[in-house]
Amino acid sequence: MQFGTFDPQTGVIARLFGVDVFVSPRVKTGTGSGVTTYHAILFKKRDAFVMAISRDLLIETFRDVKARKVYVAGSHCIAAKAKWDKAIVKIITA
Repeated sequence: MQFGTFDPQTGVIARLFGVDVFVSPRVKTGTGSGVTTYHAILFKKRDAFVMAISRDLLIETFRDVKARKVYVAGSHCIAAKAKWDKAIVKIITA
């Protein structure tokens, strides 16, 4: 039996509605001019934004019989709105 690793590539979510969400810096968001772009968003205060659930958590599985592996993917749709623009910083690298 094989198990995945606990490094940031697995995208561990520490907390969601209490915020404190850790997003791995290894998550690629696109390429431009042959350079990978990474996105990061920082919040200055806990009450910098509000969130509302627009769709419940969806868990999907896919079984690869030949490779003897099972893949699990989860997604959750949440709407977010900034209450105080100066408390939010978006960092884009290119």
